Amino acid sequence: SASLMDYTPFNIAALRQKDVPFFSQTVGVYDTWAISYGYKDVPGATTPESEKSALKKIASLSTVRGHAYVSDENADQFDPLVTRYDLSSDPIAYWKKTMEVSRYLLVNLDKRLPESGQSYWQFTQGFNRLLNTYSRAAGTASRYVGGLNISRNHKGDSNEKAPLRPVDVEKQKQSLALLNTYIFSPSALQFPTRYYTNLTNNPYEFSNGTSPIQDQVAGLQKSALTRLFSASVLSRVANNEYKMGGDPAKALTLVSLYNSVSGNVWAEVNSGKNVPTLRRQLQRAYVDTMVDMVTKPSPGVPEDARMLAWDQLRQIKTRLQTAQVKAAPGTTYDPYTRIHLQETLSKVTRALNANYTLGGGQSSGNSLLQMLLGGSDSRKQTNK
Repeated sequence: SASLMDYTPFNIAALRQKDVPFFSQTVGVYDTWAISYGYKDVPGATTPESEKSALKKIASLSTVRGHAYVSDENADQFDPLVTRYDLSSDPIAYWKKTMEVSRYLLVNLDKRLPESGQSYWQFTQGFNRLLNTYSRAAGTASRYVGGLNISRNHKGDSNEKAPLRPVDVEKQKQSLALLNTYIFSPSALQFPTRYYTNLTNNPYEFSNGTSPIQDQVAGLQKSALTRLFSASVLSRVANNEYKMGGDPAKALTLVSLYNSVSGNVWAEVNSGKNVPTLRRQLQRAYVDTMVDMVTKPSPGVPEDARMLAWDQLRQIKTRLQTAQVKAAPGTTYDPYTRIHLQETLSKVTRALNANYTLGGGQSSGNSLLQMLLGGSDSRKQTNK
């Protein structure tokens, strides 16, 4: 049996039912297949060459359910089915359940910990472990966005699959919806405020930490945002979209990625409501991500992604201008929200009006658009 403090997401059924093992107790389908390739006797074969035909026949069964194999260098990368610590045939449902259970245990944690006579360090350990499990589940589920499935089969193998194919679009949308719900929505990561004054340091170690829980949770959200809008993910999304002919019914598009996340991040601004502190942190992180993509993009960021980042800033500017003029009926902006709207609008406006230098020359006050149209003397001089 396992205590609640020993909780791991590996096998939820094992926590809820009696005598259910955490891991398989027998040799698996893949094990039997791999052993047959390495050790099965081939009648009449006297040399390695004479075994080749029989070995190829066994290897051609790589697409049979349970035989999937990819080597270590691909683990935890762009194929969401090649992931350590994932013991499910439906990873998205698995990680969603992990987040649901982690959240349930988190919001009920002080009913169990600390035990009478124990330090609140026991509570703090439980909180941090569960939050880390929650964060890891979100990060692993995010691999579906812009993901690719690898197949090592050869042409002519039974049930042959494309060797490198975009993850099913519905799976990508499910993953994105999961992140929006559990990471980016206004209701995400809301824990009882009574918890925050009970977080403490290990009493048995020298430490003067202050348990900055706001920074910790904000960092979780920023990490998820950074991954989704990284050059590698954006590049795969753009290339997957191209591979599927640009059909939004077959591929997750860059447009849908930006609009989906933005709609959740800016929910309060869109509805004219006050913006709580954690949400202000997330909105700043989003603006910084878009501004960096427009003004100093990382190598490998697709041009369409930069273009959409510029459009996001333009849309945000309009939303902020509207929000400043009129709050929701019955709402009066608190000082934090009022100043946040003003500061963010100023930052977005500066980015949209920024001057650029191309080819090492001075832009002479021309906008990026003017320069791309050939209106900059500095660019003409550089190109001579």
